[in-house]
Amino acid sequence: MHQAVKLFDHFVLALNPSHGILHIPSARDTLKETYKTIQDNDEGPSRGGLLLLFSIFAGASIAWTPELLEALDATPENAKAAFKAYAHAAKVVLDDASTPILPPTTALAATATLAHVLFNSDDGFPVRMLELRNRCLVMMRRLQLHRLDTVTSRQERSVTGCNWIEIEVQRRIWWTTVASDWLGGFSGSLMEGIYTFQPRQMNVRVPANIDDEFLSASGEAQGLPLSIPTAMSSFLQRLKLADLCRQVVDELPAPVDTNHEKPDYSLVVDIDRRLRQYLDELPVFFKLDPASIRQSEKICKERPYIAWQRIMGHFSVHARICHLHRPYHLEGARNPQFRYSRNACTESAYKVLELRRLMDEQRENSAFRPERFWVVMQHVFMASLTLATDVSFNPDAPDAEARKENVMSAYRILERSKGESSVLVEGLQRNMQTLMETLRSKPSSSAKLTRRPDDTAETRTEPANFYQQNLPSFPVQGGTHSSEWDPDSAGMDQTLSEFLEVVPDLDVNQWMSLLGDTDVQFGIP
Repeated sequence: MHQAVKLFDHFVLALNPSHGILHIPSARDTLKETYKTIQDNDEGPSRGGLLLLFSIFAGASIAWTPELLEALDATPENAKAAFKAYAHAAKVVLDDASTPILPPTTALAATATLAHVLFNSDDGFPVRMLELRNRCLVMMRRLQLHRLDTVTSRQERSVTGCNWIEIEVQRRIWWTTVASDWLGGFSGSLMEGIYTFQPRQMNVRVPANIDDEFLSASGEAQGLPLSIPTAMSSFLQRLKLADLCRQVVDELPAPVDTNHEKPDYSLVVDIDRRLRQYLDELPVFFKLDPASIRQSEKICKERPYIAWQRIMGHFSVHARICHLHRPYHLEGARNPQFRYSRNACTESAYKVLELRRLMDEQRENSAFRPERFWVVMQHVFMASLTLATDVSFNPDAPDAEARKENVMSAYRILERSKGESSVLVEGLQRNMQTLMETLRSKPSSSAKLTRRPDDTAETRTEPANFYQQNLPSFPVQGGTHSSEWDPDSAGMDQTLSEFLEVVPDLDVNQWMSLLGDTDVQFGIP
C-alpha cells in the first residue's frame, strides 16, 4: 500500500496536470477501496478500479524522478520494468471481453489515462495509443456522451438523479478527446487537415473551471471565471486553442485537393493574427512576458504546475505558427510578399527552442520531463530543421554562425534524450537520415548531391571538435542523463552537419516539398 500511495501521488504531481480528466479525490478513494477489498479477501476489486490503478501506476513509473526512485528504493531500470508490467496488466484487464468493465465511467477514464500514458512512452507508439483512442470513442458512443447535456438528458437527470462528479468527469473525458482530435488537425502530423468530432453533432457542456475538492456529487458545479487559476485552467485554454485549430482546418484547402492549391495568403496572415490573439487573451498567469511572470509569482508558488503549463501552452502555439508559415519560409527570402512569413517562421522556431530550454529550468519545481514527451521532441526537431534550412540558404547572414550553433545545440538536446526515450530519439535520427538519403537522390538546380563516405573516425572528427569548442546555447539542466553526453558518438550531429552542407544545392520548391513530407512522418500531437 505504501508503494501504491507513492506512485499515485507521483502521478498526480507529474502527469495529471497535463491530463486533467480524473477527479483526484474519487480516484484516491478507488485506491483505498481496492486495497481494502484485497486485504479483506472479499469477492475481488472492480475491474474498472484495477484498470484505473494500473494505468495510474504505469504513468507514475514512466514519469519517474530521482526523488521517486529514492523513496521507493528503486533504480531507473526498475521503473522501466514496472511501467511495462503495469501497462501490460492494464491491457489484460481491458482485453478481457468475458464481462463488461464496471463502473463504465471509471473504465473510460482509465482507458483515456492509459492512452495518455502510452502517448508519452516508447512502448508501441503510436499504434497502441491510436487503438486505445479508438476504444475510448466506442465507449463514449456506448455511453451516449455526445448527448450528455441535451434537454432530454438534463430532464432525465432531474427526475432520476445523478452523481454530478461523474457527469463532470464524463465532460472532461469527452472534451480532452475532442481537443486532441482538433489539435491534431493542424499540427503537421499524419492527421493534418482532418478531424473526427463535428460540433453540430454534440451537446456537451465544457467542464467547470473549478478545483476537484469543490466538486460535489449532489449538485452541478458552478465554474469560476477563467481569470482565476484552478487545476482546470490549462485544460480549458487547451480546448480554446483546439477550437481555433478546428476553424483553421475548415478554412485552409483540404489535404485531398488534387490541385494542391495554396490558400490565399491573406488567410495565412489572418490565422497568424488569431493565434497571436489567443496568446494575448490568455489569463495573466499563462502569459510569458516579464511583467506577467512577476505578477504571477505568488500563483506559481501556490500552484507550481502553472509555470510549466504556461510554457507548454506557448510551445504549442509557436509550433503551429512555425508550421503555418513554413511553406512560405524560404520564398520569403526572395519575394517581399512573403517576407512576413519568413520572419514569423524563424521567430517561432527560435521560440520553440527557447521554450524547450525553459522546460529544463522548471525541473526543480515539477516532475514534468520534456525529454519523454513525443510531442515536445517532434516540434523541437521540426523547429531545428526549419532553422537549419534557414542557415543553409542564407550562409552569409551576419548571424549565420550563431544560428548554426543554436541549431546544433537543439540537436544535442535530442541526442541527450536517448537515455530517457531511446526509441523516440532513434526515430528522429532515422527521419533525419532518411531525409539525407532523399536529398542525395534529388537532382538540384546547380549540382547533383553526392554521397559522403560512410561513418568513419575521420568523418566524426570535425563535428566533435566543433562542439568541444562551442558551448551549447540550450543546455540541459538537472537529471542524471545530462552526464551521458559523449561528443565522439554524436551520430545525429554528424548527420546535421552534412545536412547544412548539402541543402543549398537543392531547388527551393524541391526542398519545401521534401520538408512537407518530413513534417507528416511523426506521430499524432
